[in-house]
Amino acid sequence: MTELVFKGENNQALTNSLLVAEKFGKRHDSVFRSINQMIVNSPQKCGKLFVISSYIDSSGKENQMYVMNRKGFSIFVMGCA
Repeated sequence: MTELVFKGENNQALTNSLLVAEKFGKRHDSVFRSINQMIVNSPQKCGKLFVISSYIDSSGKENQMYVMNRKGFSIFVMGCA
């Protein structure tokens, strides 16, 4: 089973929307849209907590995901509760 948290630069605890979707049993596209909507609705508050990145899926297609720090994860989870 994959860990939810990984270490980024400067040993910062990070996670990403793909891992969050997997751990919470959600579809990644739903998690991605929710984060995107949070950024659109509150760019000053959320814009620096989430960074767009990409991954290659099992079919070889490149898709977008968000990487987030601990604060971004907390805000996302509280907003979805």
